[in-house]
Amino acid sequence: MPHVIPNEEMLIAEDALITHVQFAIHNLLTKKAVTRAQLARRMGVSEPYVSQLFKDNSRNLTLKTIARIFCAIGEEPQITSETLSEVLPSPKKREGSNSAKPKKRMDWIAMILSETKRMSDDFRPECNDNEFEVDLAA
Repeated sequence: MPHVIPNEEMLIAEDALITHVQFAIHNLLTKKAVTRAQLARRMGVSEPYVSQLFKDNSRNLTLKTIARIFCAIGEEPQITSETLSEVLPSPKKREGSNSAKPKKRMDWIAMILSETKRMSDDFRPECNDNEFEVDLAA
């Protein structure tokens, strides 16, 4: 039987990730001496919008928003976990290559999709519309 992750665990994971990202952005802004007002101008949004991103109940901290924040401060966002580096190629360098990632976005996306497809041939998660399920026996 698939392992069903309790809703409470998911909420804790969401809050932990949001807090981690908020601290990371705050620390990057501090290190680069960029104020929240400057960030708002660079992103083309209001200062209250940027302030809201750092509140406890922030729901605007989407992947798109995170990407825009990082771009506005000259950084490249990446996601990682304890084992992700073992299963997903780094976007900076391909296996057996010393070249940096492609300059064009579509080339980069195609490269990542190709590598991900190659690496995911053995991965078959079980999902339905009502619950998150992971087959731990696989």
